[in-house]
Amino acid sequence: MALKDVIGQGEAIAILERAIENQRYPHAYLFTGEEGVGKRLTALNVAKALNCNSPVQFDACDQCVSCSMAEKRLHPDIIFVEPEVGKDHEQKKEITVEQLRELEERIARRAFTGGKKVVIVNGAEKMNRFAANSMLKTLEEPPPDTLIILITTSPYALLPTIVSRCQQVRFAILKGSDIYRILIKLGYEGKDAQLLSSVSCGKVGYALSMDANDFRYRMADFLKTLSIINPINSSYRAMFSKAEELSKSQQALDGFIERGMLWFRDLMIFKSTGKFELVMNLESKENISMEDASLDEIIASLRLLYNTERISALNLNRRLAVEVLFLRLLTIMEKGYGC
Repeated sequence: MALKDVIGQGEAIAILERAIENQRYPHAYLFTGEEGVGKRLTALNVAKALNCNSPVQFDACDQCVSCSMAEKRLHPDIIFVEPEVGKDHEQKKEITVEQLRELEERIARRAFTGGKKVVIVNGAEKMNRFAANSMLKTLEEPPPDTLIILITTSPYALLPTIVSRCQQVRFAILKGSDIYRILIKLGYEGKDAQLLSSVSCGKVGYALSMDANDFRYRMADFLKTLSIINPINSSYRAMFSKAEELSKSQQALDGFIERGMLWFRDLMIFKSTGKFELVMNLESKENISMEDASLDEIIASLRLLYNTERISALNLNRRLAVEVLFLRLLTIMEKGYGC
């Protein structure tokens, strides 16, 4: 893949292509935007273009030895900095000053291949205080023939002095049609690509992290849970049993809340507009059209899910949080049914 192949980021790509063609680029870029919209992919393709042995219109040929090594993350002059993976195979939460010191030693040397040294710092907001100060020093005294690309979803979490020393390139949320094209290009079946692109919130990375059939199964499970809470046929035993099941895993609870927000968001949009084309999960049309909840109930349910998400993130009693969620959802539904 080359810069010209990046889909859905036309404005950002145009800025970078002009800089490479004119050979006038800053010593540091700051790529900002949501997670999973192509920032890291673009950074890699910039590095490939600057080190390609046989560039095509100032872009990577994607066939030479240099491009092949870059794609496999084996190029000696393309350096990746991100939170390390520990012995337990869990990614650490921060980029350390030791990593930055090692980086300084590497970029102080001449380029191995005679091209441009490119540093890609993925998750720059995760640099701890000492690492950030070390990076600031590097930006203040940039080594020759080196381009630094900082990638972040939270530019406001960086030192203002770091931000001011970089040229910022903003990456937009992708259109569903762009994500659909990407998924089809990667070999996804049409119905799966349609589903994943519609529920990905404009983030191709999110779409790629999901399995369409798993999503369908979990969405069906969410609706089944919602039926347990229904005041007409609710069962407290079944409700508390499900609460216990969800509370055993933060990941399971997060997934349930995420699907709940998607469901009630689509319900709210349809109730407000009557337009199915604005619904994100297109496969839920039949269930949405049969739902009798009022707009006030839907908004109250969304607010409740959001508050539960915030509480669960604080590592408090998960089971209690889920039980309270279910009971309050039941109360909201009882009002709607006049119980």
